[in-house]
Amino acid sequence: MSPETNKTILRLEQQIKSLQKEFDDFAYAVSHDVKAPLRHILSAAEFLKANGYEGLSDDSKKLIDIMVRGSHDIQHMMEHLVSYSKIKLDAGGFVDVDLKAVLEKVCDLLRDEIQNANAQINVEDIPVVFGHEGTLTRVFYNLIENAIKFSKDGVEPVIRISSKTYEGGYKICVADNGVGVKPALEDKIFMMFHTLNPGDARHEGIGLPECKKIMQGHGGKIYLDHTYKDGTQFILEFKGEEPSANT
Repeated sequence: MSPETNKTILRLEQQIKSLQKEFDDFAYAVSHDVKAPLRHILSAAEFLKANGYEGLSDDSKKLIDIMVRGSHDIQHMMEHLVSYSKIKLDAGGFVDVDLKAVLEKVCDLLRDEIQNANAQINVEDIPVVFGHEGTLTRVFYNLIENAIKFSKDGVEPVIRISSKTYEGGYKICVADNGVGVKPALEDKIFMMFHTLNPGDARHEGIGLPECKKIMQGHGGKIYLDHTYKDGTQFILEFKGEEPSANT
C-alpha cells in the first residue's frame, strides 16, 4: 500500500470519527433537550385524562388521546435514536464468530414469538465470520423478528438462512414467506423510523437501519433481494476469503 493511500485512509477514518461524534452529540441533544418539555406535555395530558375526562366532548377526548399517544411515540423514537447512536464497532475487538451459535441464541431469545407464530427456522450450512458477536446477534434478531411480525395472515412463517460464496467474499441469505416489501417502500426500509406498515407505531423502530450500520461496520452491506418473489429475502454481504462452513 502506497504512502498516499495510507494518508487517504487515515483522512477518511478521521472524517468518519468526526461525523460519528457530530451524530452522537446531535442524538444526545435531541434526547436531553426534548425530554423535559415532552414530559410536561405528557403529564398535562395524563392529568386531563385522569380528571374530568368523562365529562369532556368526544372531540376533546380525541385530542387528549392523541396527545398521550403521540408523546409516548416520540419518547420511543428518542430511545431508538439514542440506541442507534451507541452502536460502535472496533475492528480491534473482532473475533471468529460462529453464526450457527449466534442463530441458536437468537432463536432462544425469540422462543415465545417463534412458538406463538408456529414459525419454522431452517438453518443451512453457514460460515464462521470475523466480526463482533454481539452486534451480529442483533442483526439476525432484527431480521428474524421482522420475518415473524410481517408474516401472511393464516400462513405459518418459514424462515430460511443460507450462505453462498461470490467473487471477493460471501453472502448470508435470510429469506421468509411473508408479505414481502411493496416496491414503493424498497428505498425507505433502511431509513430511520420507516416501517412496512406506515402509521402503525408498534412496528416503528430502527431494526433495519441498525442492521445496515452494523454491516457497514463489518466492511460489508445488507440489501433487499429484488429477484425474490416468495416473501422477503435480505442479503448480508461480507468481503473476504471463502469462509469455513459449519456442518
